[in-house]
Amino acid sequence: MPKAERGTPKDIANRQKAKGLQKLRWYCQMCEKQCRDENGFKCHIMSESHQRQLLLCAQNPNQFQDKFSKTFLDDFLYLLKRRWGTKRVWNNTVYNEYIMDRDHIHMNATKWLTLSEFTEWLGKEGYAECDYQDGKGWFLAYIDRDPQTLARKKEIEKMMRKQDREEDEQNFKIDMLIKEGKMKEAREEAYLKEQRNRMEAQGDTFIAPVAKKCKFGEEKKTTQIASIEIKSNQKLKVLAKPVRWVQVGAVVKVKSNSIAEFHKQKGFVKEVNGFRAVVQHLKLPKMKVQFHEDDLETVIPQVGREVVIMKGDLAKKTGVLKEIRQKEFCVLVEVKLTEDETTEAFFKFDEVSKKHEKKKKVEELAKIVPIESVINS
Repeated sequence: MPKAERGTPKDIANRQKAKGLQKLRWYCQMCEKQCRDENGFKCHIMSESHQRQLLLCAQNPNQFQDKFSKTFLDDFLYLLKRRWGTKRVWNNTVYNEYIMDRDHIHMNATKWLTLSEFTEWLGKEGYAECDYQDGKGWFLAYIDRDPQTLARKKEIEKMMRKQDREEDEQNFKIDMLIKEGKMKEAREEAYLKEQRNRMEAQGDTFIAPVAKKCKFGEEKKTTQIASIEIKSNQKLKVLAKPVRWVQVGAVVKVKSNSIAEFHKQKGFVKEVNGFRAVVQHLKLPKMKVQFHEDDLETVIPQVGREVVIMKGDLAKKTGVLKEIRQKEFCVLVEVKLTEDETTEAFFKFDEVSKKHEKKKKVEELAKIVPIESVINS
C-alpha cells in the first residue's frame, strides 16, 4: 500500500497515531523504528532493510550492544545529574522521565536486563550511591566527580574555614582585651594596696583615687570608643612608646643568631644599660655579651618557681608561679608586696620571666650534709 501524501487526512491521522510512546514489543532498536501494531512490526521484520541490519549485527553483536549500553548509560547519568544533582531519588522516577524521550535507547538493547540490575551496577562502579528500601525499591544519588565541581567545593570549604578562623581570632582578641582589663584592674588594686600599706607605715593618711562617673548618655560613646580600640589595636601598639622591660636577675633566652654560642640559649641578665642588657651564659659563665632587648625573650619556669615581674606597676617585684594557662597565654603569680603581704594577679607570658637562682656553695652544702658521710655512703 503506498504511503499517504503529506497533508492529506490519512497522513494527518497517521501522524496523530504516531505521537507519544508506543508499545515496546513493536520497536526495532537496530533500525530505530517504532511500529504501531503487530502487523506493521511483522512487515518491518520481513523488509529488506531490516535483513541488512541483522546481517551487520550478526558479524559483531558485542559491538552494537556495547554501543547501545554506553549511550543508555551516558543519557541516564546526564538526566540524573541535571535533573536531581546529588539528591537521593527513586530509580523508577528517573527511568520514567528518561523514557519520555521518544528516541531514547531501550533497555532491552543493552547488557542490563532489568532496572534493578542497572541500579546495582551503578552503585558497584561508583557512579551513584545506591540503597534498597523495603516496600519501595532502589534509591540512588549521583556522585559528582567533575573537576570543576570538586574545585568549586574546595574553594567553598576553604572560604568557610577562613571565615571560621577569622571569627575565632576576633573572639579571641575580644576575650584577651577583657582579660587584659581584668589583669590591669588586679595589678592596680595590688599597687594601691602597696601604696596604702607604705603610707600607713609612715603614718600618713592614704586617699584612694575616685573613679570618674559617666554622665547620662555617655555610655554610647564609651562603647564606640571600645569598638574603635578593638579595630585599631595594632595601630595603637605601633604608636605606643617603647618601654624597657629587661630586669636584672631575670633569666632570658637569646633569639639573635649573631653569636652561635648564644643562639637559642638561656642566660641571666647581669647588667642593664638603657635598652641593652649584658647577658651571662648559664652553661658558660665566662661568656658575657651585650644584646638589645628585641633579641631577647622571657622564660616561663615550672609551677612553684620564683619569677620576676618585667612590666607594669609591679615591675621589679618577685613572686611565685602558681598556674600556667597555655590557651590564654598568661600565668597566675603570687606577688610579694612586702615581707608579710602577698597578692595574686595574672600576667602575660612576656610580662614575667624566671628568676635566676645562684648555685649554693659547697661550704653551705657541707653545713647541711657532712661531706664525710656522703663519701662513706
